[in-house]
Amino acid sequence: MNGPPPPPHDAGAPHAPGLVITLGVLICLSALAIDVNMPALPLVAADLGARAEVGPWIVSTYLAGYASGQIPIGLLGDRYGRRPLLLAGLVLFVLASAVTCMVTDAAILLGARFVQGIAGAIGPVLGRAIVRDISTGIRAAQLMAIMVTLLGVSTLVAPLLGSGLLALSGWRATFAFSVVLGVLTLALVYRFVPETRPGTSPPAGAGRQLAASISAFTADPRCLWGTGLVGLAFGGYMTVVAASASIIVGVYDLDASATGPFFAVATLGYIGGAWISRRRVAASGVLAMLRTAIVAFALASCALAVIAWVGAVGLGVLCAAVTLYMLGIGLLLPNATAIALEPLPLAAGFGASIIGTAQIGSGALVSLLAAPWYAGDVRGLAVVMSVAGVLTVALFLLGHPRGHAGDRS
Repeated sequence: MNGPPPPPHDAGAPHAPGLVITLGVLICLSALAIDVNMPALPLVAADLGARAEVGPWIVSTYLAGYASGQIPIGLLGDRYGRRPLLLAGLVLFVLASAVTCMVTDAAILLGARFVQGIAGAIGPVLGRAIVRDISTGIRAAQLMAIMVTLLGVSTLVAPLLGSGLLALSGWRATFAFSVVLGVLTLALVYRFVPETRPGTSPPAGAGRQLAASISAFTADPRCLWGTGLVGLAFGGYMTVVAASASIIVGVYDLDASATGPFFAVATLGYIGGAWISRRRVAASGVLAMLRTAIVAFALASCALAVIAWVGAVGLGVLCAAVTLYMLGIGLLLPNATAIALEPLPLAAGFGASIIGTAQIGSGALVSLLAAPWYAGDVRGLAVVMSVAGVLTVALFLLGHPRGHAGDRS
């Protein structure tokens, strides 16, 4: 489809509010599609006459599609452009979402969720790539910080919205929300997102393009360093997601509903870190924001190590340590992502897909390895998050690419 002409690639120029808002919605697309369904999952299996395991499978099949779609989407976006792939992917997202809210068979629902996950990966991958297309250095970090802030807000709002839809119209309404979200996002992309891919085409043939993209990504230490920081930090984040409910119920003997406020406070730390980065990066620089994030990780890791040693602390103390860790994530993600994508003007889609894969992979690996530690004891959460934080600090200190300051990269 024809759209407006590509914008000038001026890293310091302000960007249209409509484009910035659309990029934010794209980044939040999958988070909203997953989290809005959470309150309804226990009801879906019963209504469809399926096994209780179907509830968690609704999430895992989406994530499986989301993970498998990342790298192909990045490569296709680099070859054919951001705009046509976004439009096609969002149409597929709307169609798959429509199936999920109309099915009467659990197997079809899971298949539609897998397809929905593949299409949902379009938003975060190409959203990050577009940020790299239209900005560099500090301006890219500012835009990434806006995206991270909106992602945190969506994480807070989506379950509440899902609960409201569930109470008003039943579980199908929570799935129908994704149809509305997809149509709205499609309209925003059509209206506000021009083609931003640089004019130079990648090498002919999928194999040669993949090889060239891998070579470009591995040739510059900034790509590996920034992606490594994102992956390690995100492993700690997924520990909070995976362990919060079992700790609230099993350790502190509270109702499962108390998990929401605990996670909400921690998420406010994440949002706060991204907000601070957005406000301060222009004055302080990208590397200075990363240093601030590392200080937060170091302090949080020390506190969590003490908690692991003591073994029994008040919920408020644990929440404070976790929130400080999440503050570090909010500071780190936009700046590390901007640094990782900086050397990839012709392969930003591939770079964005590798960053997304690192997030998913590290989160899944940490959750899998640490799951046996969570039940009945706060030490598992504290140890895993502390180790993730220490590794993040170590990579920052020992792995920083010499000669690449990061502030103006």
